[in-house]
Amino acid sequence: MIMTNKEYTNFSGDLFAKFKAGEMTAEEVYAELNKVEGVVFSGPPRRNLPEKTIEEIEEIKREFNIK
Repeated sequence: MIMTNKEYTNFSGDLFAKFKAGEMTAEEVYAELNKVEGVVFSGPPRRNLPEKTIEEIEEIKREFNIK
């Protein structure tokens, strides 16, 4: 699964809260974290980026079917 940085922060926070509460083992937390294929970070506005970087971002978005 692919998540935004905010989603990943919430996801990992929930997992660690469950671990601390004894609801999950470390192995289960590790397995859930391994399901994350990528994290999308927001960055500077595109007008400040070189054209090559914008093309690379668009290619990654197409590869992972991100809109």
